[in-house]
Amino acid sequence: MRSMAAKRDSFAPLTENRLSNEKLEPWYNAIYRQFSSVAHYDRFAVEMVYPRPLQHDTVAMGLRPHWPKPLILYTAVLDTIQCYEATRVCFEQDTSIKFESLFLEWTSLSAKFET
Repeated sequence: MRSMAAKRDSFAPLTENRLSNEKLEPWYNAIYRQFSSVAHYDRFAVEMVYPRPLQHDTVAMGLRPHWPKPLILYTAVLDTIQCYEATRVCFEQDTSIKFESLFLEWTSLSAKFET
């Protein structure tokens, strides 16, 4: 997967904007490699299970009601890049203004993120 991201990064950008110039290969270790475990239900997914107190002093194992914030945040930007490139290549539509706007909004909001 990392080599595929590096190959994608070596291509000329579809349009000259920040979104088109965003590189995916640097995200590989930080996002895909770490968070792929969530998608594949291994150790990280097991850690999402925790004891939930019930009535009458009983406890049941349950899942937390949300995905971890970093997973949601960084998956969103990777999805934005993928959707932009798909609309450009597959449908031959110039959606650069719409997706650039989403990307800039993500950049602004993600700067406020606290772990």
